[in-house]
Amino acid sequence: AKSWTDMIAFLKTKGFSYKDMQNAGVAETKDGNYYDMMGERLVFPIFNLRDECIGFSARSLVPTDYAKYKNSPNTIVFDKSRNLFAINSLRKLKQDHKLDYIIIAEGQLDVIALHRAGFTNCVACLGTALTPQHVKMLKTLCDNVIVSLDGDGAGQKATIRTIDTLVDGGMNVKAIKIPDNMDPDEFLKAKGKEAYQTLLDNALDYIEFKIYNKLEQFDLSKLDQKAKFVTTCLEIVNSLKTFSEKQVYLEVIKKLTNVPIDVLKRDLIDRGSIPQSTESKEVDYFENAEVKAIKFILASLCYKKDYANYNFDLEKYIVNSSYKKLYLLLKNYHNKNEKFLISNLFDNFDLDNEPAIKDLIDYNFDNIESPNLYYNECLWKIRENYLKNQINNLLEQSKAANDGNERLKILNEINEIQKKLRNKVLED
Repeated sequence: AKSWTDMIAFLKTKGFSYKDMQNAGVAETKDGNYYDMMGERLVFPIFNLRDECIGFSARSLVPTDYAKYKNSPNTIVFDKSRNLFAINSLRKLKQDHKLDYIIIAEGQLDVIALHRAGFTNCVACLGTALTPQHVKMLKTLCDNVIVSLDGDGAGQKATIRTIDTLVDGGMNVKAIKIPDNMDPDEFLKAKGKEAYQTLLDNALDYIEFKIYNKLEQFDLSKLDQKAKFVTTCLEIVNSLKTFSEKQVYLEVIKKLTNVPIDVLKRDLIDRGSIPQSTESKEVDYFENAEVKAIKFILASLCYKKDYANYNFDLEKYIVNSSYKKLYLLLKNYHNKNEKFLISNLFDNFDLDNEPAIKDLIDYNFDNIESPNLYYNECLWKIRENYLKNQINNLLEQSKAANDGNERLKILNEINEIQKKLRNKVLED
């Protein structure tokens, strides 16, 4: 689009009004004059999954004070938070049973360079960070993703954000770091497609990538730096759900730091992340069941399910600070008879740093059979755990008591709580 007006004049000859052009996102007005939104830029068409052109993305052809890349504004058919550049190519590969994994690059020129080199399973965002809506669209095509953003500092930070969004969306995620701070286009020109394929073949799974990414921020020859690196890595490993997964990555940390595996395990035990014994495993399992119950209850309250109510006050039973804050927020809306919207979560929580709340936004109710019954079971699970903890505390008091009458009083209290457990008494 070398001119600011040629496209406007052309569309007028085809019978389109200025309003049509504005609604399509290809023209804008200033001082009463209409101009091409993409003037003096190289223009790329953006296609949807059905191969329909729904918008445009453009790169400046001349030095400018404006942004290098520019996308069509949101229109009735185009929303950049729900579309990806070259997404139509993935659909063709899936139809031909040739889509084993998806590559996510940073910009249109990277995608075009990769397609030209034969990597037609590559897409890019359109001036936004990857969104949950993007991930849902990708997941309908393939579960496996390799993140291949620029190798510089900004690109690596964007890689971590992209990884987290993909993992939250249930994708199988790997990532590569392109050496010498190059982007994919530069790397292909310098090293060739075989070298890029080698990078893909050796892509690290996302946890290992995060660990090696952190490695660059610490000098392991210094003891204090090594200690901070270990702490940072344990936080990354702690995000995993199963003990077996955590053990795998403890081996990676050991290899990088020479810290004995038993010491690393002990650090995780101190965090309450892995059990010390069989008895601890049972406690950990129960706590996981309670968290699962609380999540279902809070999600049901957020989405105002018919079976969800505030008859049983959960405030004193919720330990997690984020969950308690949400419950009190929901109860406040209920008491004021005000309507709670999911968008209120964004106003009251830093969702990037509170994944416990973020998980509730896309809570999947489809796998819950008899949700009304399950809701009541969840309430009891929370109450049951509370009562069992009371018994454990009283037993400790009984052991420490010197007076026989005091011990008898404690045992009577325990007996009353056990009756509540047997009879499933929900209220005190």
